Amino acid sequence: MKKYEPPSKPGRKPAKHSNPEYVQVTAYVPREMRNKVKARLAELEMELSDLVEGMLSDWLAKQRG
Repeated sequence: MKKYEPPSKPGRKPAKHSNPEYVQVTAYVPREMRNKVKARLAELEMELSDLVEGMLSDWLAKQRG
């Protein structure tokens, strides 16, 4: 049986920092790379955490093979 979830309200989606399934990580990258990535993500209306999560998922999948 599926757990009841109240209807979502219009507006922003819930922030990941308030979701206990997510944790914050820190990494050092060159400033210029960060600037280029941020600009491209803005064009795509995408968040950095989504990009990193996808890249880490791909990396983990390759490690199994």
